[in-house]
Amino acid sequence: MTPFKIFNMKKSNKRIWLGILILILLVISYIAFRYYAAKKEDPYHTFLKPRVEMTRFVVKKLTRESADMDMRVIIDNPLPVSVRMDSLQYKIYIGGVEVMKSTYPKNVNIKSNGNSEIVLPVFVKTKKLENVLLKLEKEKVDSTDYTISGSALISFLTFKDKPYEFTFTRRAPAYIIPKLVVEKIKVEKLRLKHSKILIKVTIVNSNNMAFDFKQTHYKMQMDKDHLIEGSLEEVVHIPARGKVTIDLISDLSLKEALEAGFDYLLNASNTDYSLYFETKIVSDNKSIKDSQFIMEATGKLKDLKK
Repeated sequence: MTPFKIFNMKKSNKRIWLGILILILLVISYIAFRYYAAKKEDPYHTFLKPRVEMTRFVVKKLTRESADMDMRVIIDNPLPVSVRMDSLQYKIYIGGVEVMKSTYPKNVNIKSNGNSEIVLPVFVKTKKLENVLLKLEKEKVDSTDYTISGSALISFLTFKDKPYEFTFTRRAPAYIIPKLVVEKIKVEKLRLKHSKILIKVTIVNSNNMAFDFKQTHYKMQMDKDHLIEGSLEEVVHIPARGKVTIDLISDLSLKEALEAGFDYLLNASNTDYSLYFETKIVSDNKSIKDSQFIMEATGKLKDLKK
Protein backbone atom coordinates (compact mmCIF):
# COMPACT_ATOMS: atom_id res chain seq x y z
CA MET A 1 0.00 0.00 0.00
CA THR A 2 1.45 3.35 -1.05
CA PRO A 3 1.95 6.18 1.42
CA PHE A 4 -0.58 8.20 -0.59
CA LYS A 5 -3.35 5.61 -0.06
CA ILE A 6 -2.51 5.31 3.64
CA PHE A 7 -2.76 9.07 3.92
CA ASN A 8 -6.14 9.10 2.18
CA MET A 9 -7.47 6.33 4.50
CA LYS A 10 -6.36 8.24 7.54
CA LYS A 11 -7.95 11.37 6.14
CA SER A 12 -11.19 9.48 5.46
CA ASN A 13 -11.26 8.03 8.99
CA LYS A 14 -10.72 11.48 10.40
CA ARG A 15 -13.74 12.74 8.44
CA ILE A 16 -15.87 9.88 9.75
CA TRP A 17 -14.86 10.53 13.33
CA LEU A 18 -15.31 14.24 12.82
CA GLY A 19 -18.84 13.60 11.52
CA ILE A 20 -19.64 11.37 14.49
CA LEU A 21 -18.27 14.03 16.84
CA ILE A 22 -20.39 16.73 15.21
CA LEU A 23 -23.48 14.49 15.47
CA ILE A 24 -22.80 13.86 19.17
CA LEU A 25 -22.34 17.58 19.76
CA LEU A 26 -25.64 18.30 17.98
CA VAL A 27 -27.46 15.74 20.13
CA ILE A 28 -25.89 17.16 23.30
CA SER A 29 -26.80 20.68 22.20
CA TYR A 30 -30.40 19.64 21.54
CA ILE A 31 -30.67 17.95 24.94
CA ALA A 32 -29.14 20.99 26.64
CA PHE A 33 -31.58 23.26 24.83
CA ARG A 34 -34.55 21.10 25.82
CA TYR A 35 -33.33 21.00 29.41
CA TYR A 36 -33.01 24.78 29.56
CA ALA A 37 -36.43 25.24 27.94
CA ALA A 38 -37.99 22.73 30.32
CA LYS A 39 -36.59 24.49 33.37
CA LYS A 40 -37.68 27.87 32.11
CA GLU A 41 -41.07 27.19 30.54
CA ASP A 42 -42.38 23.75 31.46
CA PRO A 43 -44.18 23.80 34.82
CA TYR A 44 -44.50 20.00 34.74
CA HIS A 45 -40.72 19.40 34.40
CA THR A 46 -41.27 16.62 31.91
CA PHE A 47 -38.04 17.54 30.06
CA LEU A 48 -37.84 14.97 27.22
CA LYS A 49 -40.65 12.75 28.47
CA PRO A 50 -44.18 12.89 27.03
CA ARG A 51 -46.45 15.29 28.86
CA VAL A 52 -50.00 14.32 29.76
CA GLU A 53 -52.49 17.18 30.05
CA MET A 54 -56.19 16.93 30.87
CA THR A 55 -58.30 19.28 28.77
CA ARG A 56 -61.87 18.67 29.94
CA PHE A 57 -64.55 16.18 30.94
CA VAL A 58 -67.49 15.46 28.66
CA VAL A 59 -70.50 14.12 30.51
CA LYS A 60 -72.28 11.36 28.56
CA LYS A 61 -74.81 9.99 31.03
CA LEU A 62 -75.91 10.83 34.54
CA THR A 63 -78.21 8.64 36.59
CA ARG A 64 -78.90 8.26 40.29
CA GLU A 65 -76.39 5.44 40.43
CA SER A 66 -73.50 6.51 38.21
CA ALA A 67 -71.82 9.17 36.10
CA ASP A 68 -70.52 8.05 32.72
CA MET A 69 -68.02 10.55 31.32
CA ASP A 70 -65.18 10.95 28.86
CA MET A 71 -61.98 12.68 29.85
CA ARG A 72 -60.14 14.29 26.96
CA VAL A 73 -56.36 14.10 27.34
CA ILE A 74 -53.55 15.49 25.19
CA ILE A 75 -50.19 13.67 25.21
CA ASP A 76 -47.38 15.93 24.02
CA ASN A 77 -44.13 14.47 22.63
CA PRO A 78 -41.12 16.86 22.81
CA LEU A 79 -38.76 14.37 21.14
CA PRO A 80 -37.62 14.66 17.48
CA VAL A 81 -38.65 11.02 17.00
CA SER A 82 -42.04 9.30 17.23
CA VAL A 83 -43.02 7.62 20.49
CA ARG A 84 -45.34 4.69 21.15
CA MET A 85 -47.17 4.46 24.47
CA ASP A 86 -49.03 1.38 25.69
CA SER A 87 -50.25 -0.34 28.88
CA LEU A 88 -51.67 2.97 30.05
CA GLN A 89 -53.18 2.81 33.53
CA TYR A 90 -54.67 5.83 35.26
CA LYS A 91 -56.45 7.07 38.38
CA ILE A 92 -58.74 10.06 38.78
CA TYR A 93 -58.77 12.20 41.94
CA ILE A 94 -61.20 14.97 42.81
CA GLY A 95 -60.32 17.09 45.81
CA GLY A 96 -57.55 14.64 46.68
CA VAL A 97 -59.94 11.68 46.86
CA GLU A 98 -59.64 8.80 44.40
CA VAL A 99 -62.94 8.39 42.57
CA MET A 100 -61.99 5.78 39.97
CA LYS A 101 -59.19 3.91 38.22
CA SER A 102 -59.02 2.15 34.88
CA THR A 103 -56.85 1.23 31.89
CA TYR A 104 -56.67 2.43 28.30
CA PRO A 105 -56.87 -0.61 25.99
CA LYS A 106 -55.17 0.88 22.91
CA ASN A 107 -51.62 1.85 21.98
CA VAL A 108 -50.96 5.56 21.44
CA ASN A 109 -48.59 6.64 18.66
CA ILE A 110 -47.30 10.20 18.97
CA LYS A 111 -45.49 11.90 16.10
CA SER A 112 -42.17 13.65 16.63
CA ASN A 113 -42.57 17.09 18.21
CA GLY A 114 -46.31 16.56 18.07
CA ASN A 115 -49.22 15.51 20.22
CA SER A 116 -52.11 13.09 20.23
CA GLU A 117 -55.53 13.44 21.85
CA ILE A 118 -57.10 10.41 23.47
CA VAL A 119 -60.41 9.92 25.22
CA LEU A 120 -60.33 8.08 28.54
CA PRO A 121 -63.62 6.58 29.72
CA VAL A 122 -64.46 7.61 33.29
CA PHE A 123 -67.17 5.75 35.18
CA VAL A 124 -67.89 7.03 38.69
CA LYS A 125 -70.48 5.99 41.23
CA THR A 126 -72.61 9.09 41.63
CA LYS A 127 -72.89 8.76 45.40
CA LYS A 128 -69.12 8.70 45.81
CA LEU A 129 -68.71 11.71 43.54
CA GLU A 130 -71.50 13.66 45.22
CA ASN A 131 -70.04 12.98 48.67
CA VAL A 132 -66.71 14.45 47.57
CA LEU A 133 -68.27 17.56 46.03
CA LEU A 134 -70.75 18.09 48.85
CA LYS A 135 -67.84 18.03 51.29
CA LEU A 136 -66.20 20.80 49.29
CA GLU A 137 -69.50 22.71 49.23
CA LYS A 138 -69.75 22.56 53.02
CA GLU A 139 -66.23 23.94 53.21
CA LYS A 140 -67.41 26.77 50.92
CA VAL A 141 -64.82 25.91 48.27
CA ASP A 142 -65.73 27.07 44.76
CA SER A 143 -63.00 25.10 42.99
CA THR A 144 -60.82 22.10 43.64
CA ASP A 145 -58.00 20.03 42.15
CA TYR A 146 -58.80 17.47 39.46
CA THR A 147 -55.85 15.11 39.13
CA ILE A 148 -54.98 12.31 36.74
CA SER A 149 -52.02 10.10 37.60
CA GLY A 150 -50.86 6.89 36.06
CA SER A 151 -48.19 4.86 34.34
CA ALA A 152 -47.42 3.48 30.91
CA LEU A 153 -44.69 1.87 28.82
CA ILE A 154 -43.04 4.04 26.16
CA SER A 155 -40.88 2.98 23.22
CA PHE A 156 -38.77 5.07 20.84
CA LEU A 157 -35.70 4.37 18.73
CA THR A 158 -33.95 1.38 20.33
CA PHE A 159 -35.58 1.93 23.72
CA LYS A 160 -38.43 -0.53 24.25
CA ASP A 161 -41.13 -0.61 26.94
CA LYS A 162 -39.50 1.88 29.28
CA PRO A 163 -41.59 2.58 32.42
CA TYR A 164 -43.13 6.03 32.49
CA GLU A 165 -45.17 7.72 35.23
CA PHE A 166 -47.14 10.94 35.04
CA THR A 167 -49.29 13.25 37.14
CA PHE A 168 -51.29 16.23 36.01
CA THR A 169 -53.46 18.48 38.17
CA ARG A 170 -55.89 21.11 37.01
CA ARG A 171 -57.85 23.55 39.14
CA ALA A 172 -61.49 23.68 38.15
CA PRO A 173 -64.88 24.53 39.65
CA ALA A 174 -66.28 22.09 42.19
CA TYR A 175 -69.21 20.95 40.09
CA ILE A 176 -72.16 19.22 41.74
CA ILE A 177 -74.39 17.09 39.54
CA PRO A 178 -77.91 18.58 39.14
CA LYS A 179 -80.79 16.52 40.51
CA LEU A 180 -83.83 15.57 38.46
CA VAL A 181 -86.99 15.11 40.53
CA VAL A 182 -90.43 14.09 39.23
CA GLU A 183 -93.04 16.04 41.18
CA LYS A 184 -96.26 15.02 39.46
CA ILE A 185 -97.66 12.82 36.68
CA LYS A 186 -101.24 13.49 35.66
CA VAL A 187 -103.58 12.94 32.72
CA GLU A 188 -104.74 16.51 32.05
CA LYS A 189 -107.23 16.13 29.19
CA LEU A 190 -108.95 12.85 28.35
CA ARG A 191 -110.33 12.97 24.81
CA LEU A 192 -111.16 10.43 22.15
CA LYS A 193 -108.51 11.56 19.69
CA HIS A 194 -105.91 13.57 21.57
CA SER A 195 -105.30 13.30 25.29
CA LYS A 196 -102.70 15.22 27.27
CA ILE A 197 -100.41 14.06 30.04
CA LEU A 198 -98.57 16.44 32.36
CA ILE A 199 -95.20 15.56 33.91
CA LYS A 200 -93.99 18.20 36.34
CA VAL A 201 -90.24 17.96 37.03
CA THR A 202 -87.83 20.00 39.11
CA ILE A 203 -84.12 20.37 38.38
CA VAL A 204 -82.04 21.39 41.39
CA ASN A 205 -78.72 23.17 40.84
CA SER A 206 -76.41 23.31 43.87
CA ASN A 207 -73.54 24.94 42.00
CA ASN A 208 -72.20 28.48 42.22
CA MET A 209 -72.70 28.84 38.47
CA ALA A 210 -75.82 29.16 36.37
CA PHE A 211 -76.31 27.35 33.08
CA ASP A 212 -78.92 26.65 30.46
CA PHE A 213 -80.48 23.51 29.02
CA LYS A 214 -81.27 23.29 25.33
CA GLN A 215 -82.24 20.62 22.80
CA THR A 216 -84.10 18.68 25.48
CA HIS A 217 -85.72 15.32 24.72
CA TYR A 218 -87.55 13.08 27.17
CA LYS A 219 -89.27 9.69 27.37
CA MET A 220 -91.60 8.27 30.01
CA GLN A 221 -92.25 4.62 30.83
CA MET A 222 -94.66 2.96 33.23
CA ASP A 223 -93.90 -0.59 34.32
CA LYS A 224 -91.26 -0.65 31.55
CA ASP A 225 -93.89 0.05 28.88
CA HIS A 226 -93.38 3.06 26.65
CA LEU A 227 -95.89 5.81 27.46
CA ILE A 228 -94.90 9.12 25.87
CA GLU A 229 -91.96 11.06 24.49
CA GLY A 230 -91.46 14.67 23.56
CA SER A 231 -89.12 17.64 23.20
CA LEU A 232 -88.69 21.13 24.63
CA GLU A 233 -88.10 23.82 22.05
CA GLU A 234 -87.27 26.62 24.48
CA VAL A 235 -84.02 27.10 26.40
CA VAL A 236 -84.39 26.42 30.12
CA HIS A 237 -82.37 28.60 32.50
CA ILE A 238 -81.09 27.06 35.73
CA PRO A 239 -80.05 29.71 38.29
CA ALA A 240 -76.97 29.34 40.45
CA ARG A 241 -77.81 27.58 43.73
CA GLY A 242 -81.43 27.43 42.67
CA LYS A 243 -83.98 25.27 40.98
CA VAL A 244 -86.44 25.38 38.14
CA THR A 245 -89.72 23.54 37.63
CA ILE A 246 -90.70 22.46 34.13
CA ASP A 247 -94.02 21.22 32.79
CA LEU A 248 -93.61 18.49 30.19
CA ILE A 249 -96.89 18.20 28.30
CA SER A 250 -97.30 15.50 25.67
CA ASP A 251 -99.96 13.84 23.58
CA LEU A 252 -100.90 10.23 24.19
CA SER A 253 -103.46 7.82 22.79
CA LEU A 254 -106.79 7.15 24.48
CA LYS A 255 -105.66 3.64 25.33
CA GLU A 256 -102.47 4.93 26.96
CA ALA A 257 -104.41 7.63 28.80
CA LEU A 258 -106.93 5.14 30.19
CA GLU A 259 -104.17 2.75 31.26
CA ALA A 260 -102.17 5.56 32.88
CA GLY A 261 -105.24 6.94 34.65
CA PHE A 262 -106.27 3.49 35.88
CA ASP A 263 -102.79 2.79 37.21
CA TYR A 264 -102.59 6.13 38.91
CA LEU A 265 -105.97 5.83 40.64
CA LEU A 266 -106.25 2.12 41.42
CA ASN A 267 -102.84 0.51 41.10
CA ALA A 268 -100.43 3.27 42.17
CA SER A 269 -98.73 1.21 44.86
CA ASN A 270 -97.50 -1.31 42.27
CA THR A 271 -96.80 0.97 39.30
CA ASP A 272 -93.23 1.99 38.58
CA TYR A 273 -92.33 4.96 36.43
CA SER A 274 -89.08 6.07 34.81
CA LEU A 275 -88.27 9.36 33.11
CA TYR A 276 -85.42 9.56 30.61
CA PHE A 277 -84.27 13.19 30.22
CA GLU A 278 -81.62 14.10 27.64
CA THR A 279 -80.39 17.64 27.17
CA LYS A 280 -77.43 19.77 26.18
CA ILE A 281 -75.78 22.11 28.66
CA VAL A 282 -74.82 25.68 27.82
CA SER A 283 -72.28 27.10 30.26
CA ASP A 284 -69.16 29.25 30.50
CA ASN A 285 -67.55 26.39 32.41
CA LYS A 286 -65.40 24.56 29.82
CA SER A 287 -65.58 21.28 31.73
CA ILE A 288 -69.32 20.99 31.02
CA LYS A 289 -69.78 23.34 28.07
CA ASP A 290 -71.85 21.69 25.31
CA SER A 291 -71.96 18.43 27.27
CA GLN A 292 -74.86 16.04 26.84
CA PHE A 293 -76.70 15.21 30.05
CA ILE A 294 -78.78 12.06 30.17
CA MET A 295 -80.58 11.98 33.49
CA GLU A 296 -83.08 9.46 34.76
CA ALA A 297 -85.60 9.60 37.56
CA THR A 298 -87.42 6.51 38.76
CA GLY A 299 -89.94 5.70 41.44
CA LYS A 300 -93.49 4.56 42.16
CA LEU A 301 -96.60 6.51 41.32
CA LYS A 302 -97.85 6.25 44.92
CA ASP A 303 -94.97 8.47 46.05
CA LEU A 304 -96.23 11.27 43.79
CA LYS A 305 -99.80 11.35 45.13
CA LYS A 306 -100.68 14.27 47.37
